[in-house]
Amino acid sequence: MGGRSPAQLYALIFGVVLVAVGILGFFYEASFSSGDDAERDAVLGILDVNGWHNLVHIASGVVGLAVAGSYAWVWSWGEGPHWSPITQLGRTSLFIYWIHVELVYGLISRPLHRSLTLFEAAIGYAALCALLLWCSIAKERIARRFARPAQGDVQGVGLSSARAPTRSLRSGE
Repeated sequence: MGGRSPAQLYALIFGVVLVAVGILGFFYEASFSSGDDAERDAVLGILDVNGWHNLVHIASGVVGLAVAGSYAWVWSWGEGPHWSPITQLGRTSLFIYWIHVELVYGLISRPLHRSLTLFEAAIGYAALCALLLWCSIAKERIARRFARPAQGDVQGVGLSSARAPTRSLRSGE
């Protein structure tokens, strides 16, 4: 991909600005008090901030930076210029959906429900994502290994002389 799209550039600019404002805001006011009487100060005389506002600015900025870097998901991973984990999971979505349902809501995970700390749950989520991606890749490799070309395929590329375009009979042609 040659350059960034206007949307990615916009997201990059606002992501950097929001992260910078969030970090800078902690130098003005870092209190996490809440309510009408909460302490707050204005960054550069423009933006009222406190600890909570600063965290929201940083989180929003990180989301903007992630959107700006989204081209990396499609153009710079793994098996070539068009491979991405999102596309990979999309090609096997029904297969992945049923594995996810059984692992997350089924009897396998029942002992874990409401017993993990936030950190343990985050590790479990990352492990689940990695497992689902691995299952998706494995399914496609196994399917490719056992796939047989259909009769009439031209050199195994899926083009058949028997699949020539036909005229529509609905229009009375």
